[in-house]
Amino acid sequence: MKSLQSYIIEKFGMFKEQDELVLTIANAIYEDIKQNGIKLGDEYPFTKKFLEDYDFKFIFFNELYIKYTKNNTAYNLRESKFNEEECMFDVIEIDIDFKVYNTFPKIARALTHELLHAYEDLQRRINKVDSLVDVFDFYNKTLKTDNKFYRTLLNNLSKVEQRAYINELSIELEANKFDIFKYDTFEEAYIAAFKFFATKSSFRIYIEGHNVLQKLYTASDDEKQEFVNVYNDVYNSNVNFDIIYKRLIKIYADILKKFRKRILDIFKDYYKKHSEQVENSIK
Repeated sequence: MKSLQSYIIEKFGMFKEQDELVLTIANAIYEDIKQNGIKLGDEYPFTKKFLEDYDFKFIFFNELYIKYTKNNTAYNLRESKFNEEECMFDVIEIDIDFKVYNTFPKIARALTHELLHAYEDLQRRINKVDSLVDVFDFYNKTLKTDNKFYRTLLNNLSKVEQRAYINELSIELEANKFDIFKYDTFEEAYIAAFKFFATKSSFRIYIEGHNVLQKLYTASDDEKQEFVNVYNDVYNSNVNFDIIYKRLIKIYADILKKFRKRILDIFKDYYKKHSEQVENSIK
């Protein structure tokens, strides 16, 4: 029997021109919201031809279809249509919660996360490995619990979601127009940026992992056993609570290292880009 580990592979990186594409689409949506407001059911189609007019070279879909929904933000893998002959999507559908993602930075964040899922699904299909439909079906088949806490915990720790949440970081500084020139040194600006990421971005989900672990540790014996059963079903294992708990501590520590490294890399690139822009404007 396969385990979730065999489905969740960390293999495909972010796609070319990702940030520029996301900012362009998010800006178009937000400008429309400013003029016409926002309501449940609003739809935004973006064609490949429309985006090619902005000189984007790498577009892996013929149409990107964004729909505002209620209580759900997701890459709609059931409605997205893959074209095997052209090795691209005819249609990618992304659903966005209209009550949550209604500002420019939040729209950009949602698109960065969900388009990464779509790109990973594309690469999985091209490389003939399990698609995200397979992953989703397996996950729901083996995750035999309605406990929202357990489902969220295991979902956030999967490699697919880790990658998408880390991917969100790339857009945050640009979308929020983080001002490096408010600070006298690189170090001061980096500390401020790090605090921003820690409180305003997906980084916060994993920083608060100690709260998740504490809740799990202080659960009743029956609740712990329920989680053990869920964990062993999903990972096709046979281990006790203590072993699982130690594994989770290590997983959270490893994730935080990934986030810190990515944040530093993003900040270095952002700082260099905006410093050079000022230097060039002076010249």
